[in-house]
Amino acid sequence: MAMINILQECKFYFIFRDNSIILKDSQLPDFDIVQKCIKYNVVSDWFIEKEMNYLAIQLESDCPNPANCTDIPLRNYFHTIKNNSECEEITNLVTRAKGLLNFRSNTRYCKKCGGALKNDTNFTAKNCVQCNN
Repeated sequence: MAMINILQECKFYFIFRDNSIILKDSQLPDFDIVQKCIKYNVVSDWFIEKEMNYLAIQLESDCPNPANCTDIPLRNYFHTIKNNSECEEITNLVTRAKGLLNFRSNTRYCKKCGGALKNDTNFTAKNCVQCNN
């Protein structure tokens, strides 16, 4: 229950599939959509940055769109929000979220010793299980 409360408190929810972003009625999805994605186990990765007030989800490539949602290429999304009063904040957070999801999926081994990396429980970082780097 505590985890659900933390997720609900986010201001922004970003759902990505490959290089597209998922929208509901041309807007960012709400908590209900996020909850359904997690419930139906179509999420390949996700994280929350509480201090930046957003949650990011990477969907499996072959899963269908959530109900009443569409996906558009991320580049096109930036053109659709240019008149939004929160445009700069959203743009910064979306690019950060997508970059961190890419980092999390592509960075698997320690550059120092070659050991496996695991996600840090407190930060958007990875730690080596062998050398603790």
